[in-house]
Amino acid sequence: MLSPNRLLTGFAVAVVLATTATAQPANPLPPSAPGNPPDIPYLEEQWELLWYLNQDVLWKRAAPVHAVTADDRKRVIEALRAAAASDYGPERAAALMALAKTGDPIVLDLLQAGVDDANLETRRNALLALGVLGDASAVDVLATTLDAKAVEGDLRLAAAFALGLLRTPDVEAGGASPARAEFERRLEPKAFWAADPRTQQGIAYGAGLSGDTALALPLAKLLKSKSAKKNSSVRAFLLLGIGKLRDRAHADTLFHALTDDDVNVRRSAILAVGSLFSGSGNAEAARRLTKLESRENDAVATNFANLALGFVGGPDSQRALAVRTFGERRSGVDPNTLAPRISLGTRSRLPIAGIALGIARGTDYRAYFERTFKEERDQRAKAAFGLGIGMLGHPDSARVLLAAFKDTADQRLRTYLALALGWVKAADATPLLKEIVVAGSDDELVPACAQALAAIDPALAQTLLLERLARETSAAARSLTLFCLGSVGDRDAIEPIVAVLANRDGEQAQVRTYAAIALGMIVDVDRPKRLADVSTLFNFTLDPGMFRGVLSIP
Repeated sequence: MLSPNRLLTGFAVAVVLATTATAQPANPLPPSAPGNPPDIPYLEEQWELLWYLNQDVLWKRAAPVHAVTADDRKRVIEALRAAAASDYGPERAAALMALAKTGDPIVLDLLQAGVDDANLETRRNALLALGVLGDASAVDVLATTLDAKAVEGDLRLAAAFALGLLRTPDVEAGGASPARAEFERRLEPKAFWAADPRTQQGIAYGAGLSGDTALALPLAKLLKSKSAKKNSSVRAFLLLGIGKLRDRAHADTLFHALTDDDVNVRRSAILAVGSLFSGSGNAEAARRLTKLESRENDAVATNFANLALGFVGGPDSQRALAVRTFGERRSGVDPNTLAPRISLGTRSRLPIAGIALGIARGTDYRAYFERTFKEERDQRAKAAFGLGIGMLGHPDSARVLLAAFKDTADQRLRTYLALALGWVKAADATPLLKEIVVAGSDDELVPACAQALAAIDPALAQTLLLERLARETSAAARSLTLFCLGSVGDRDAIEPIVAVLANRDGEQAQVRTYAAIALGMIVDVDRPKRLADVSTLFNFTLDPGMFRGVLSIP
C-alpha cells in the first residue's frame, strides 16, 4: 500500500483537460494536491496522459442500485462536520471537499472557514471546494484571495480556478458566469500584465473553465499582444483557456499556434484544438492535426496530436489514427471504404494512436485491434491496445481481453485489462474480478477490478467491499477498501462508512481520511459538467499511483 501522502497525491490532481460531447461528467476534485507550480503534464510515458485528459470518457460508472437521497446527504454532512474539525490536516482537507460535493449551501460557512486554516493544503482545498460547491456568494472570498499579494502562489492559483468552477445553471444555458466581472477586470491588459506569472496562468485558464464564452475575446486579444509574444508560458495557458471555452470563432487563432516557435505553446495549441472541436468530427481540425506528423519533431507534441485527433473523432480522425496504429495502407484501397485495408506487417507501433482511436470510437477497426493485441509482446504496447479495444466497448471483445488477463502476471497490465473488461461488461470475468476484490492487496489492481465488477454487477461489487471492510483490520487494507467503496458504492454504503469516520479513537487518521473521501464520492450531488473541464491543477509525478486519478472517476 502506498503511503497516505503518495496515495492521496496520486489521484488528487488528475482531472479532465479535454472531453467529448457525449462524455459523462467527471468526479469532483479529490482532496489533495502536491504543491508544485502548475504546468501541462508532459509525462515520460506520454500515451498514459490520456487518463488525465479524458477520464470522464474512459470510465462510465454504473448507475447506483439505490440512489442517494437528500436525507442521506444531511447524514453525511453531519458526519463530515466532525472530520472538518480534525487535528489531522489531510482529514480536514478531505472533509471540506466531500462537504462541497453534497451541493448543499449550508456547508458554505465551513468551507469559508477552511480558507483560514493553519495548513496550506487544507486552505487550498477549501478554495477549490468553494468552486466545487458552486455557490455564487463565494465570489468575494475567492476574489479577495486572488488579490492578496501576501498569499502563496498556489492559493492564488486555486482561487482563480475556483472562480472558473462556479458554473451555475445560467452558464450551462449560455449565460454569464457569476465571476464574469472578476475575470473581465483581470483580463484587461494593464491589470493582467501587472500580475505575477502564477496569477496570470490561473486567470487565463480559470476564465476557460468558467464556460462563459464572453471571455473568449479578451483571452484572444491578450494572446495577440506584444507582451504575450515574449512569454511562452502565459501563451500556453491563454490557448488552453480559449480551447476550453469552445468558441469556434477563434479556431484560426488556435490553428496558427500549432506552428509556434515554442514547443510548449505548440503542445498547448494541440490540446486546445482537441478541446475546441471535441466530439465534433470536424474535418478541418482533423486535417490540421494530421498534417503535424510531417513537420513536428517533438515526440510529446506528436502524441498530443494523436490524442487530440481522438477527441475530435469522426471518419477523418479515425483513418489517420488507424494508419498510425496499424501501419501504412496497401495500394489500391477503396476510397469509399471507411476502414482502409491495412498491412499489420508494416504497422507503425504507436500505442498512443491506438488509444486515441479507441477514444474516437473507431469501431470499424476492432478486428485489427484484436489481432494486433494478441500478437503484441511489449507489455506497455499491449496495455495500450487493450485499452483501445475496451474503449470500443464491444461485448465480443471480452474473450480476447479475458484470455490476456489470465495469461499475464504483470500487475500493471492486469490493471489496464481489468478496466477494459469492465468497459465491455465481460460477465465471464466475474469470478476472477471477485477473487481480487475480496482478497487482493495491490492498490492499483484492486480498485480497477472493483470498478470493472461494478460495471458488470454493481450490487455484488458493493456487497463484497462492505464485507471486506467489516473483515479487514490493517489501516492500509481498510483505506484501500474505503477508496474502492467510494468509487462504486451507493446509499447502502453510507452508514458503514460514517461509522468509520465517527470512530475517532478506534480508527487511524489515515483511515478516517479515506472514509471522508469515500463519502464525498458517493454523495456527489451531480458530478457536475463544470468539472469535466478542469485541467491538471498542479504538477505531479507519474508513479504507480497514477490510477488514483482514473479510478475515482464515475
